[in-house]
Amino acid sequence: MKSSTIQLQNLSIALEGTYFAQNCVQNLFSRESKTVIMAMDNYSLLWDATSQTYLKLRGHNNAISCMTISADRKWIFTADRGVNSCVIVWNALTGVPQKVQTNQFDQGVTAMATNRAGTTILMCGEPCVFNLSRERQNIRSEQESLVMKQDFIAWNWSLNGSKSVVSTTKLSTHQEIQHAVVNNPTDMSEFATTGNTSLVFWDVLGRSLVMSVGSGGDILRPEKIGHFTQSTYTSDTDLVVTVTDQGWGVVWGHVASNSSNRTQHLIRLERVAFRVVKLHNFGIHLIIPYG
Repeated sequence: MKSSTIQLQNLSIALEGTYFAQNCVQNLFSRESKTVIMAMDNYSLLWDATSQTYLKLRGHNNAISCMTISADRKWIFTADRGVNSCVIVWNALTGVPQKVQTNQFDQGVTAMATNRAGTTILMCGEPCVFNLSRERQNIRSEQESLVMKQDFIAWNWSLNGSKSVVSTTKLSTHQEIQHAVVNNPTDMSEFATTGNTSLVFWDVLGRSLVMSVGSGGDILRPEKIGHFTQSTYTSDTDLVVTVTDQGWGVVWGHVASNSSNRTQHLIRLERVAFRVVKLHNFGIHLIIPYG
């Protein structure tokens, strides 16, 4: 990054603090720049490795909860968790905000990922208590009416107005809360989210968001392998690997199906866990594809 593009300052990470968000550091190295983006509370630092200086990117009311970048490293996406939350799209070269999406979630964003083109973001909302009595009349007690819910939104920020929010859906008490999300590098409309014991596959299909929960049976029981922490698609394939807090790895693949009762989109999403491997004696909390 040329210093003439933006005004930079000297960086002392030790003095800047130690707060970190999910995916809190992202490598933006390219032909145009040698920069790294780091989340540091309610702002992020765009650090230039050549000049050893940085720019503060400000715009969030709350602490940044998650961050991701486009595959071409031209765009940065940051989100926060709390009241009056927002998602901001930044130009990675200049540090200038390009678009802001506000108040789409009650309590902000837990995790997000962008497709390979960097145009559509799947966001997992922060889980919060929801009162079912607002929607149903047959609730017998106040305790029964309160459940946990989690909203999911796909946002195509390259579009304007209401058309940019591609689709929304919610998971309620009978479905597990999801805490991480990754994109399929070979399919621009597919994402996968990870819960403690479940993996959910999503397809941004037009103005709808289709989901399918991966299956695995007894081999995925948490007392055997622990709880899921994070997942990743393997390079240039549709295989997915999920790791656990007890050091296991779970490999997911497609289900062979000739059923005519389901759409091709749903069949394409369906996955089954076909291999479980002990990878480490301790928990694994980060996994990324190599090569």
